[in-house]
Amino acid sequence: MIILVYDFNLKNTHTRLIMIISLFLTVISYDIWFYFMHRLFHTKLLYKYHKKHHEYVISKREAATYGTLVDNGLTSCGGIIVFFILPINIYGCIIGNIYVYLRGFVLHCPILLNNYYLKKIYTDHHLKHHLYFNCNYGQEWLDSLFGTSY
Repeated sequence: MIILVYDFNLKNTHTRLIMIISLFLTVISYDIWFYFMHRLFHTKLLYKYHKKHHEYVISKREAATYGTLVDNGLTSCGGIIVFFILPINIYGCIIGNIYVYLRGFVLHCPILLNNYYLKKIYTDHHLKHHLYFNCNYGQEWLDSLFGTSY
């Protein structure tokens, strides 16, 4: 078992490694949480909280945060929950959450996805979710794993 400690000294290699592991765990935790919460928000019971987000059929960057407080609050807390479950490095957690927040804007914006550099990293996977609705709920690896890719 790997034990990650709260260490605010970034000068030694061990602490930097723990920060990188923490960042990775934060992003993975966010992605898994978001995928399942997003699927739940597409059920009849919860869709009323998510419907506002889907007013953007042709997505743009504003759509990343356009939604209800319940929707945005519950789908985005996966990167924070890991901090309370595992003793991860706070810097890794903060950087990981900033990354997934900014990534959300990229994934909702066709203009950014056509950027020469960004299109080498990201695809239009989530834009298809806004067009076809019941597919592509999260990151490509999770949609592939659970058979929800378009």
